[in-house]
Amino acid sequence: MRVYIASPYTRQQVVNEKLFNMLTEKKFDVFLPKKIDIDAVTFEEQLHVSTICYDEIEKCDLMVIVYPFGISVACEIGYAIYQKRQGSTKKLILLNLKPKDKILQSEAMLIPYIDSEVNSIEEVIKAALLLAR
Repeated sequence: MRVYIASPYTRQQVVNEKLFNMLTEKKFDVFLPKKIDIDAVTFEEQLHVSTICYDEIEKCDLMVIVYPFGISVACEIGYAIYQKRQGSTKKLILLNLKPKDKILQSEAMLIPYIDSEVNSIEEVIKAALLLAR
C-alpha cells in the first residue's frame, strides 16, 4: 500500500520522520515530500516539486494528514478529496496534533472525506493497518 504523508515540511519535521519510519517498518511504501530535498524557491523548482507531489497523490492508496497544516497541505488534501469524489478508493487518516482545537468539527469540506481521525502516531499506524485490509 502506497502512503502519502501530507504535512508541513519544517514545523512537523520530527513527526514526519517518525511517521515515515514507523510506516516503513510496517512494510508500507511511504512518500514524504520532504524527501524530494529541493527548497523550491524558484518557479521551476516549485513546479517540479508540485508535479512530483501531485503525481504521488494520484498513486497513493492512503494519505496521512498532519494537523495543523497550511495552504500547501490543504491543496494536497483537496486533490485527494477530488480523487475520492471521482471514485478512488483512497483513504484519508487525519492525525490531529491539537485535539482540543475544535475547529476541525466544523470543517464540512474536509470531515466527510476523512476515514479515520487519530491523535497519535501510534494510532496512525493502527488505523493504516486496519485500512490496508
